[in-house]
Amino acid sequence: MYKSDIGYIFTSASFQLTNNGISLNMHLRNIISIGLLFASLVGSSGAWAVDCPQNEYSFTTQVQVDAFPQNCDSVLDRLTVKNSTDITNIDALANLTSVGALFIYNNYALNDLDGLANLTRGGGRLFFFNNTLLTDLDGLANLTSAGALFIYANSALNDLDGLANLTSVGGTLDIFNNTSLANCNGVAPVLGWPSGPPADSVVGNINISLNATGCNSVEDILASYSLVPAKPVAPTATAGETQASVTWTKPADNGFTITGYTVTSQVTMPAGATGTNPSGIVLDALGNVYTANYESNNVSKIT
Repeated sequence: MYKSDIGYIFTSASFQLTNNGISLNMHLRNIISIGLLFASLVGSSGAWAVDCPQNEYSFTTQVQVDAFPQNCDSVLDRLTVKNSTDITNIDALANLTSVGALFIYNNYALNDLDGLANLTRGGGRLFFFNNTLLTDLDGLANLTSAGALFIYANSALNDLDGLANLTSVGGTLDIFNNTSLANCNGVAPVLGWPSGPPADSVVGNINISLNATGCNSVEDILASYSLVPAKPVAPTATAGETQASVTWTKPADNGFTITGYTVTSQVTMPAGATGTNPSGIVLDALGNVYTANYESNNVSKIT
């Protein structure tokens, strides 16, 4: 038995007694890679994986996606979602934790990748091309490793926050010609932030270009990466006699979950009036509207 870079390899051997001692005749037969066996049976969480009935799957309609078997969590070879004006979601893939390779391309109705929320490992290439309605890759939030990663020409894609947990790419990393993509902070850690290559965790070549400003090179991404979410910009306040509504657009989270906001209000009172500062500031379910209730009716200005 000896150890290779893919696991333990067992070989059989025969021994022959001679008058001069013991001679060893090695017969390399029945070679078994325990590493490869475990890769197909054990998921990254340590639980026993269940291989899907087919090694490969290819979907071009929503009906095909919805018929994906629900009693397995591993596709050993390629899974493809392609050339569709019909597929709006891939929620039926929600049990998947690993794939040999993943190709999602030329889809014109696919809204999100939420069906891949449990995917942690892509052993081969992960390829996303020309998915015209896809605005983010948040469905890949649990992905930690990929054999290679290609993100091409997804015209509505605007951020890569869903890749914030990616720790290694075993081959090429290409992020190319995504014309709305201005936030690539999700891949800053795998690019070796803060210093960048050669401190990166990408084994192959890196090509990042022809995206929107802020995501046109490794240098762009590292320069714009922040360890905290961005601040809301230009909030608006509408004053009332007993309350004020403050509204803003949710800022970029830079790969981190926004758990709350701090609102500071200034009250200008007419001469001789009395009152207190705002109380009861509440975040609504959308995460972008607060209401401040006042004990005084004499509110003339909120900034």
